[in-house]
Formats: sequence, structure tokens, C-alpha cells
Amino acid sequence: MDTREDIRELIHSRSQEVETPDQVVHVYRDLFETVWRSTEPVLGSVTTAALMQNAVEAVRASHPFVEELHVTGSRILVGEVRGLAAQMQPSEIRDALDAVIARFLDSVGMLTGDILARRLDEVLRRKSH
Repeated sequence: MDTREDIRELIHSRSQEVETPDQVVHVYRDLFETVWRSTEPVLGSVTTAALMQNAVEAVRASHPFVEELHVTGSRILVGEVRGLAAQMQPSEIRDALDAVIARFLDSVGMLTGDILARRLDEVLRRKSH
């Protein structure tokens, strides 16, 4: 299994630990922030924002509510998603936000190979302890 797949599994398992839509969004908000903070020093804020925006746009067709994620030059904002998520099943939220993370990680992997993915894996594993 490759490092990006390990990260996806770690993220998915962490999101399974909570039950309500609001809790699921909160977990992903923290994960998006961690991924951003780990990626931005290597790729820069413009590239990180562009890759995240691309991931959101790619997932929007299959999960329309993700268009409420707002990518800025310094982070991804989930505030608007929280209101929509309250009316959704946690599994739907997980599927959509997992897809955004997966698409972002795939793009990062194309640019950096496994180098940045290994760094993200280490950071996320430390944070989960």
C-alpha cells in the first residue's frame, strides 16, 4: 500500500470515531488545516490553494455540497458546509470530504512523489496520538 492510501485510511478511520454531522465536519476541518499547514511550506500558498480548489471542483459534480467549501490563499473554510451537513447523513459527508482529500493528495503526489505524502502521514499520525 502506498503512503497516500495510508493517509486516506487514517483520515477515514478518524472520521469514523464521531457520529453527528457537525462532529464529522469538525474532524475534517482539523484535517484540512493540518494538511494545509504541512503542504504550504513546501508548495507555497498559491500552489496549495490551486490544488485544493481543483480538488473541490473535481468532487463537486458527484457531491454538490462541497462547493460550499471556500478556498482562500491561506486555508480552506468549512463554515458554510456545516449548515448543509446538518441535513445529511454522516456517511455522505465523509464520502464527499474523503474524495476532496484524496483528489488533493493525488495532485500533491503527482508533483512531489511520495516525499510530501510521507511528511503528511507522519504529521497526521503524531496528531492522532
